[in-house]
Amino acid sequence: MTDGVSRRSFLSLAGASLAGAWAGSYLSALAGPDPPSIVLILADDLGYGDLGCYGNRAIRTPRLDRLSAQGLHLTQYYAGAPVCAPSRCAMLTGLQARHGRVADNPGVPLLPSDRTLAELLKAREYATGMFGKWHLGAEGTTGAPNRKGFDHAFGVWDAHQAFSHRLPWLWRDGVLTSTPEGWTPDVLASAAAVWIGQQTGPFFCYYAPCLVHANLSAPEERIAQYRGIWPETPFPGDRLYAPCAEPNATYAAMATWLDECVGRLLDAAPKDTLIVFASDNGPHPSGGRDVALQGSTGGLRGIKNDCYEGGIRVPCVLRWPGHVPAGQSSAVICAAWDIMPTLALAGGAQVSDNLDGIDLMPVWQRGAAMPTRALHWQCKHNQGIRAGRWKAVKPARFNRNTPWELYNLEADVGETTDLAAEHPDILRRILRGVSDA
Repeated sequence: MTDGVSRRSFLSLAGASLAGAWAGSYLSALAGPDPPSIVLILADDLGYGDLGCYGNRAIRTPRLDRLSAQGLHLTQYYAGAPVCAPSRCAMLTGLQARHGRVADNPGVPLLPSDRTLAELLKAREYATGMFGKWHLGAEGTTGAPNRKGFDHAFGVWDAHQAFSHRLPWLWRDGVLTSTPEGWTPDVLASAAAVWIGQQTGPFFCYYAPCLVHANLSAPEERIAQYRGIWPETPFPGDRLYAPCAEPNATYAAMATWLDECVGRLLDAAPKDTLIVFASDNGPHPSGGRDVALQGSTGGLRGIKNDCYEGGIRVPCVLRWPGHVPAGQSSAVICAAWDIMPTLALAGGAQVSDNLDGIDLMPVWQRGAAMPTRALHWQCKHNQGIRAGRWKAVKPARFNRNTPWELYNLEADVGETTDLAAEHPDILRRILRGVSDA
């Protein structure tokens, strides 16, 4: 949180700004007398094109496809960053990476002053549980999940430890605990489902499985379902990831496995639970898989670590019966930092007006107008800004000689034609609106 730029950088690229009118409804949109239970699910490295409901015809994801059909299917939802830690920070704190505590991978731990969604809901007497990969502070730091609003936390706090999907131990409420024999994704999903079933009042469950992040590994019977669909080049292993004989079949098996794990939580949750599913960033070829061959980016340019669309535009579906339209899609441009205020306000919590995120419920429920604003991403090597139909990208963030690129996403979602030379005035206005770009 180092710059003095307003955390609501509204660009006047099209008509008058709606910021003032929006802020009043944003802060007063509190829940009714019966706040909903909330399940927030964050997949790891799942691409925009990896689910059946987003166009994949080879990888089977029936539970998530059904969730999408029963709820709202978002087509222009963005991760908080093109890498893991700052993306998770953005989702839980409502701040873009340039304003949030955790700005890159690996990140620093959250501090007591960094208010999370779990802390806000806990203050409203929600039971709060976290299951899976944390990556926002090691045990013993101020960023450990039990210090950031979670009554119960079970999983792995360090990203590198999460590379293994057969861990003999996991953190449980500050204690390193041996786990039952078996695969970690199954252990975590079962624990989350049991915890949900034990709740008698409103609860917030944050479920962040390590699937589908490499290491690429899965039970043999799962891999066998996809054997022979794609050509395979065995992965010999490297300094980060273990060898894998069939990377493409294994990745597909992991995606279906993720779908089944999510299904356990859906089955355990009450029917009126507010459920949100998203991914932390785009896909990556780590572990030897072929991202393009399997359609993981959905035809978008770029992968994880990139601020092109393939690195940050990710699947997101939500279901809240009786409150959010069912069986519809939404092309509203939104991002992970909108999740925190949206869910907090749905649960009756009060939120600061010093956030980048906004409450999207009025948009989804009543078709309220969106404010004109800029969405900003940054990574160690590159930067991106979305403003309406326009997208500015700087592929080498700290190289003064690398120019900004400009794309019209309405006409060119694949970001194939750089229009910076043709529309320098638009590029200047975008960069002026985000003055630390």
